[in-house]
Amino acid sequence: MTAFKAIQALEVVLADAGYGRTKIENVDRGSLRLRLKAWLDGDDGQIAQQAAKNKLGEAAVIADRWAKDFTVNKQRAEISAINANTAYQLMESVKDVENVALQMDEWLIVKYKDAKGEPICSVRKLTVTELSVLDRSPGILNNPSKTLDNLSLLAYEQENGLAVES
Repeated sequence: MTAFKAIQALEVVLADAGYGRTKIENVDRGSLRLRLKAWLDGDDGQIAQQAAKNKLGEAAVIADRWAKDFTVNKQRAEISAINANTAYQLMESVKDVENVALQMDEWLIVKYKDAKGEPICSVRKLTVTELSVLDRSPGILNNPSKTLDNLSLLAYEQENGLAVES
């Protein structure tokens, strides 16, 4: 009965909005928005059914996307935890060394003192391009204070077809 009263009130609003007279044949449980859409489209329920199917399809896509995002985000979180632990272990392994530039698989550890005598330390995973550069030019690891700059420059040159062997 409440739904019927709401629909009657809506009928008045629709008439005032210029949609003319709507016809209420029956009131079933369900979405008032879909029923309204059917009335506005001047249809006996086919458009409402199509709108419901579309809405269900959208909900299915959203649910599928959420499930994939949840799975991917969980995997990313696990990988991030592994990477953070690896970086920590690598930092610990060079804590007593003043100058070092060391590649361990896809990881690069660089530690040196800057011009003010302050320690600079970096541990990070290498990109495919950087791995290729280090395979071709391992000598850039010989000077830790310039390793990151040289690696960045050579990687840029390689990616842009300007690669020069060092």
